[in-house]
Amino acid sequence: MEITQELVQELARQVKILLANEAQGVGEITVVPSLDGINSLPALKMVGDDEYVVEAPLSLLKVHLRATDNEIQWRLGDEADWVTLTTFPDITDIPEFRTNSEGIQWKYAKEDDTAWRELISIELLKLKFTDLTAEQIDQLKLHFSDLTEEDITLLQQPALEAAQETREQHARLEEAESIRQQNEDLRKHSESEREEVEHARNHAESNRDAAEEERTINEEARKVNKAIRRESEEQRITSEQLRNKAETARQENEKVRQTNTAEAIQNVEAATDRLNDLSDNREYIGEDGF
Repeated sequence: MEITQELVQELARQVKILLANEAQGVGEITVVPSLDGINSLPALKMVGDDEYVVEAPLSLLKVHLRATDNEIQWRLGDEADWVTLTTFPDITDIPEFRTNSEGIQWKYAKEDDTAWRELISIELLKLKFTDLTAEQIDQLKLHFSDLTEEDITLLQQPALEAAQETREQHARLEEAESIRQQNEDLRKHSESEREEVEHARNHAESNRDAAEEERTINEEARKVNKAIRRESEEQRITSEQLRNKAETARQENEKVRQTNTAEAIQNVEAATDRLNDLSDNREYIGEDGF
């Protein structure tokens, strides 16, 4: 089949229609509910009246927070300037207390550990048993009969609080397990969505590969047709050169033929004149000159 210019244009038009049908715009891609596994976003960039599809890294949307001595600051992305969100007063100048073998000591929180100073000596806090009277010693003893219902309840309070703490801890564990299960369900859902996105990406990649393969086939066909056209042109040039040589040879032969014909005509005319001359002078045949 002869490859004509009309056939090439029709093939290019069909390929253009196929690419247009298979292509995706930014507004046609799959929407996902979370950023898990997402590193960048497709976007449209306007340059004058022209639109360009670009890739925007998610790091440009990342919010950073930091605390200084008296400010809380934030910024968007990794390169933006820090912006003050709020300020707070210096609260580091507060006292701290501790007890040791020397008594009760204190210092300001911002000071080094070498700044501890005595508040109350241990000697003032000591209560010696030998200083007590028998009555005082008896008063220090705990007699069950001296306890009221409130005292008994108060003594039982630590055990009751421990039991309540155990129940609350158990409830917190159950709540944590529920949250863990919810998070696991969310993870499975996110993984399912990620697999769907991956499947869509693989499908799009397959379509792209198919389009690329078809483009390669068309390109090879174009190259073959170009080679055929070049070979046909070379054959035409060769035929034209042979025709020109044949025409040159014909013209040269024609010149030779015309020359030979002219000479033959001259020879025939000379012979005819000779015969006529002999015929008119028969009586002189045999003499000099005849």
